[in-house]
Amino acid sequence: MAIIKASPRYHVLSSQELMEIHATALEILSGVGIRVEDSLWRDRLHGFGCRVEGDRVYFPSDRIRDVLAAPRRPVALGRTSSESLAIFPETKPLTQWTHTSGGIPFVLDPEDGRKRLGRQKDLVAMAQLVNCLDAVDVYCPMVYMEDVPPQINQVKQAELALRHSAKPIYVGISSQAEAKYVIALLETAGQGDLHHNPAPGIVGISPESPLHYPRIITATMEHVIASGVPTVILAAPIAGLTAPFTLAGGLAQMHANILAFAVIAHLIHPATPLIYGCRLSFANMRTGNSIWGLPEVGLAGAAAVQLARHCGFPSDVYGLGCTACVPDTQAGYEKAANGLLSLISGAHLLSGVGALASLTVCAYEQIVIDNEIIRMLGGMQRGITVNQDTLAAEVIARAAAGENYLEQDHTLAHLRGGAQFMPQLGFDDLWDEWQSVGGRDLRGRAIEQVRKLLADPAKSCVSDKMHAALADIMASAASELAFHSGSSTL
Repeated sequence: MAIIKASPRYHVLSSQELMEIHATALEILSGVGIRVEDSLWRDRLHGFGCRVEGDRVYFPSDRIRDVLAAPRRPVALGRTSSESLAIFPETKPLTQWTHTSGGIPFVLDPEDGRKRLGRQKDLVAMAQLVNCLDAVDVYCPMVYMEDVPPQINQVKQAELALRHSAKPIYVGISSQAEAKYVIALLETAGQGDLHHNPAPGIVGISPESPLHYPRIITATMEHVIASGVPTVILAAPIAGLTAPFTLAGGLAQMHANILAFAVIAHLIHPATPLIYGCRLSFANMRTGNSIWGLPEVGLAGAAAVQLARHCGFPSDVYGLGCTACVPDTQAGYEKAANGLLSLISGAHLLSGVGALASLTVCAYEQIVIDNEIIRMLGGMQRGITVNQDTLAAEVIARAAAGENYLEQDHTLAHLRGGAQFMPQLGFDDLWDEWQSVGGRDLRGRAIEQVRKLLADPAKSCVSDKMHAALADIMASAASELAFHSGSSTL
């Protein structure tokens, strides 16, 4: 269920502030430069017009403008030919989409609530759960699995997600070796050539902060970008540790890193769709830990939406992250506040579903609660429809003449038409009615809903023929990666 934004966009930055951040990023690229480890890439960028001194590459502003002006394919995702998510270019009114967090190490066990390491069964069950939820559109494999070797963990995440998710997937890749097999999985599960058809998923790649492109990242980019799969630029500086402690400074550095990525991607395959992924977070300066429930996270996401749109990119921001460690009141207010800020700013993709403890823990019941939060935020995004029918002057006149509102067709028509939000999980009556249905809190109701939705065994979402093809790719990945971990590509 996509969110349809009919209300006006909120701009956290004025036009002047937006241009100052963009101009500062251009100054960083031309004056400070980016560290690029691979000498072949330094030569290639030099040939594009960049200045190279040692391992640093300095990007002229006019070349960046040329890259931003170049056409790129639309971003469309789909598991079948009949259904696809048209993410970009944006529609009017704007359609917005949501996805789960991914690669989280710990899970709150659905039976006893204790924190434990994630497993394959969790990744599969969470895919099954997301299949049942109407407000979560894309499944990012949620757990880093303790029962899978680390060398093939991300490849296995992609394989299991493609098997068990009925929705498009979103996979992070951190090496060229992983990229080879993840792309093969996506091509096999897709509708054909990723250059010309909606992709069954998107891929995220993270350049290092501050301003560093190690050899493993440029090599990964070469394989992914050449495939044509939509790619999210996951720039993830931590304010105070790997970026300035100020919001404006952190945004300028992140923006510079993303623009550098766009230039490198342009030289690999200019038409491949890119998505502006804001992952700017903020450190708890007492402990050094990155924390995700602060209002600054929402502000950074809102500003990134504007920066992305200025450069012609769709945006993916973290509106539903939180610092809270369990599904409690703190998780609710952090997710709702930052989620709303990101949505009203016009984000194309909203991340964080199911995540707790600053993206280090996930919970089955939190996925269900976040689905309800998104549904409620989506109701706010629809805005207020003002026309002759909704103004209801004739309805008011009939009521003034003695006709009850409950008796009028107008009331029933708009009730059935969705004029009022109807919760699927939250309670919407008074105290006595709440007690009469068991008096459970939201988390208790969410756990019950999880158990109902997962009562049936998980089903495969692929054909037997595709099942076999995916298994062959996974076997090759295990042979090459899991048993040759000394390879320089890992």
